[in-house]
This record gives sequence, C-alpha cells and structure tokens, in this order.
Amino acid sequence: MFHLKTHIKICATDTCCSTTPCSSAELFSSTLKLIAAAQCCLTDDFVSDEIKDKDCFDFIIVGGGTSGNVLANRLSEVKGWNVLLLEAGPKPPIFGSIPQLSRNLARTKYDWNYVTENNHRTSQALKTGQVTWVRGKLLGGSSVTNAGFYVKGLKPDYQRWADEGNPSWTPKNIFKYERKAESLQNEALKNNPLIGKNYGSNGQQVLNRYNTTRIPVHNLILDSWDSIGIKQVEDTNSEVYNNRGYCSPAVFTAADGIRYDTYRSYLLPADKRNNLKIVTEAFVSKILVDENKKAYGVEVTINGTKIQLFVSKEVILAAGAVNSPHLLLLSGIGPKNELESKNVSCVVDLPAVGRNLQDHLRIIVPIYGDRSQYDNRNERKCAPENVRLPFWLRDLPTAILAV
Repeated sequence: MFHLKTHIKICATDTCCSTTPCSSAELFSSTLKLIAAAQCCLTDDFVSDEIKDKDCFDFIIVGGGTSGNVLANRLSEVKGWNVLLLEAGPKPPIFGSIPQLSRNLARTKYDWNYVTENNHRTSQALKTGQVTWVRGKLLGGSSVTNAGFYVKGLKPDYQRWADEGNPSWTPKNIFKYERKAESLQNEALKNNPLIGKNYGSNGQQVLNRYNTTRIPVHNLILDSWDSIGIKQVEDTNSEVYNNRGYCSPAVFTAADGIRYDTYRSYLLPADKRNNLKIVTEAFVSKILVDENKKAYGVEVTINGTKIQLFVSKEVILAAGAVNSPHLLLLSGIGPKNELESKNVSCVVDLPAVGRNLQDHLRIIVPIYGDRSQYDNRNERKCAPENVRLPFWLRDLPTAILAV
C-alpha cells in the first residue's frame, strides 16, 4: 500500500475539481470518477443530416475518413458550393478521442473487419497466414483507429511522381501544403532552428509529442540504435534528415491528452456550415456514370432505403485504400475480363484498378537487458507490468525508427 499527498476528486454533483489527501483506494475510486466526468470534455453535438432521394449537390464525397474530412472542410470554405459527405459508419465513440484507447475500436462496428487471404508467402509465422487489417468505419476513418504517428513522406517519392507527369506533387509544393495543414504545439521542436522551420503553426492538424515520463530504458534503446549507425536525432521528420537512417522520439496527431484525428481537426470545425451536409451510416454501393463516361451521382443506402443522389460538379472517392477501388469495381470501372467474370458490366476498362496495393512493414525487434530498468523497489512496484494494467495502457509509443 502507498499514499499520495493530493489527488483530484470529482463526484456527480461537483462543479469543479478539488484536491484532497487520500489513500491509494480513494485515489483509484476518484480516478474512475474523473474519467467518467471527463466525458463531458470529449463529447460534441454532431448530428447526422437528413437528405432525400434525387437531391443534388455540387460535390459528393464518398467516405468521411482521413482524407474525406479534409476535403469536406476545404471545399465547403467556398460558400457558393454545396457539399455532401457520406460515411458508412457512425460518429466516433467518446473513448476514440483518448490516445491508446482508440485501438479498442478494432473488430467492432467501427472497423470494416478485413482479414487478408493467405498467400503462402508472407505472414507465415501466423497460424492462419492471415493478417487483420483494421480499417476505420466511422467519421475520421483510420485516423481514429491508427497509432497516431505523424510521419512525413520522402522527397524522392514525391519527385518521382512529379517526373511521371504529376507536376503538383513536387517536393516543394508538398512542403508548402504540409505547412499549411500543420499546427505544431511542441515548444522544444518549434524553438529548434533546424526543426521548427519544417512545420507549420497555424494549420488545423494539431501535432505534438506525448507528455510522458520516459523511463531510462527508453533512452538506452535509442542509444543502442545510435551505436549501430542509426543516428539518434531530435526529429526524423525534419528536412535536414529526410526521414531515412535515423531514429527519434515520435510526433503524434495528439495534444492535451486528446487525439486530433481529422474528425476533430477538420470536420467538427466545419460541421455548422450551411453548405455542408454530413450523413453517417450511409453505404454507397455504386457510382452513376453516363454515356459520356462522366460520373453524375451515387447510389446509397440509408436506414435500409436505397436512393440516388446527383452532382453538378464531381463525385470524389475518399473511401480508403481498400474501399475506393472496391467501389470502382462494383460500378463497372476496372479490368474488363475480371468484371465480366463476376457478371458486372464494364463501363470503363481500367486494368490498374485494384492493383498495386501496398502496406507498410512492421518489424518487431525484441530487446533484452542484463539488469532491471528500475532503480529502486518503489519504481518496480509502480511499473506498468506489475500494476497489471490493461495492455493498451502499459506502454505509450515514444520513438520512431526511420531506416
């Protein structure tokens, strides 16, 4: 048993927090009350909009995930444009706003619950040879369910895309729009002359580092990478390091104990605009294409009723790396032979649809030590593995390796 001098105490009738002396049992009880009361700080007043069959909009965005929310925000900045955002899932639950707790959204109604096929080459250490692919099925998409790391792309990749005929994707242009989007909150990084200039400070995407007490072993691990030539630096995202061959503490899309996914960063600030409608639990099953091969609307099921919605400008697919090509194929856009083999009429023969899907690697590196990571008995007693917390509270990720 141990005692702390003060803690925050909240009850159902409290209007503010107060500090009182307490035992560990009282501390635990009050912490639970604090978590319950904190829900008020995380809730929002979002309500799905209503639409009717045959309604017409300037833009229809299919998918209210990571990119769909950004598009909804930016397009609705133009007051003369009417924008509709359709999302197959619901709004995020309260605990989706809490870093590390959001991983509990996997294999629930907030996840598409995709599992890969066994290709008999990769993932063979797993009994089934299959990997669970968590894909967010909610407003914010996978920006709500992922680990929250903020890792910038590589200049050579962008330059290659530009060289292949996409002039908007030059590294210089990408850097401009990254800074426009970013709002770096970490003062140490902002004040570092080599790092601060690589981030924006007035954008909508909040960035920071977790305010955690890093036990000494974390520093030893980073030092070990340094000793084998993977140099430890302050921030691998900085232009001077260009993301490769270094390790550093990570930057996250979070601040003040709250995840800043694109639902919170982009969609909620735009929710009250009169020219933006957001409809949840709306499953789009087809893109409507005319005889000139131009998309003019979508077919969508809402509350069990299938309706058609039309556009005067564009249908924008932002349904993710799996669902966007899937919807194209369902709409007759893809490899002709494959479509016809599934009795789907080919509207546009595009062989590349559904090809070249890539996922990033995750390599687990076990590390063993020859002594305790804690300096005294009290530290060991309070260590996460001894307190027996749920797995999602034991270790917050604190470092990122770029090789």
